[in-house]
Amino acid sequence: MMKEGAEGILQLWKDTFTNKIKGYTGFDEVEKFKYMAALFSPGKLYYYIINFHDLSFEYLHPGIKEVLGLSPNQTTIFDILQLLPDEEAKSIHQKETFVLSFFEQVQPSDILHYKALYTYRSLDNKGSMHQMLLQAVTLSTTNLGIPEHVLCIHTDITHLRLSPVEQVSFIHLQGGPNHFRCDPSLGKFDPTHRYPTPEQLTSSFSPRELDIIRLLALGKSSVEISQSLGLSSHTIRTHRANILQKANCKNTTQLVAQCLMEGVLV
Repeated sequence: MMKEGAEGILQLWKDTFTNKIKGYTGFDEVEKFKYMAALFSPGKLYYYIINFHDLSFEYLHPGIKEVLGLSPNQTTIFDILQLLPDEEAKSIHQKETFVLSFFEQVQPSDILHYKALYTYRSLDNKGSMHQMLLQAVTLSTTNLGIPEHVLCIHTDITHLRLSPVEQVSFIHLQGGPNHFRCDPSLGKFDPTHRYPTPEQLTSSFSPRELDIIRLLALGKSSVEISQSLGLSSHTIRTHRANILQKANCKNTTQLVAQCLMEGVLV
């Protein structure tokens, strides 16, 4: 029997997508995405291409075995949702409602250009809790502009030891307007609402500073970073202080959370 929270998420997707997509259309470029898997950042992750006509997978990456302990050959979206704690399923339902309302207001020509991202928690099949980052990109739409095939990348970020991040971000992949750290508790995306729009951090940091941020996100100390980059520990500490000042963050944990939600680490 499916959990109530998981069932709510499925029903939301069925009402928004499945019931409006009249026929099955396969995704013709699955092999290309398998080849492009090498472009993703190294680490524990899995991804899938979901067909919203019937909520089936066009492709499921084998990394799901390492992350959640599920078989890539037998797992369905129902199995993945069943691993969500009840309270987390309610939070995801709220975030998904907000994400869907955003895409309802995006120009049809821009639907394929936005990436939505948020964090969530999930159990694996042995009951261990993982903190995850979801990035979702629409790959194709119907002739009515309804998302049909969507690429969803789930990265295990448990090692970052972040406090729960409830916001949702929308990043334009072609240089259009971004919407960072939006509050899904507002119910629906309101284009007239003044969401936080800080300067995108990627353009604020130097390449060296970005290298240091990525190593900080892996939990590396100043000494370890200095050894990796061939710099003195003093230089690394100076860079770290400058990075925190640029980002207006009090500590490394806050910095990593902000960089994550603004696309610096993904």
